Amino acid sequence: MKIQISEDVKHALDRTGLFVTSPRGMIEVKGKGEMMTHWLEGRTGPSPARPTASLDCTPSFLTRIHSHGRASPRYQPDTRS
Repeated sequence: MKIQISEDVKHALDRTGLFVTSPRGMIEVKGKGEMMTHWLEGRTGPSPARPTASLDCTPSFLTRIHSHGRASPRYQPDTRS
């Protein structure tokens, strides 16, 4: 997937050294006239590790509601540990 970016954004990304861009060319932008644009194509190197999800995905507010007896009869919180 490519993301179109402006010349200013390209220069900011170039300063980080973390992204790959390629020129797209001049385009007409309503209210601004012609602008040079680029494609953001990805990162240089591996992506940072994403945090892993917790095994307990029950939102705490639902657990509190259930403990006060006001939860939907169909809602059964996951009590596995």
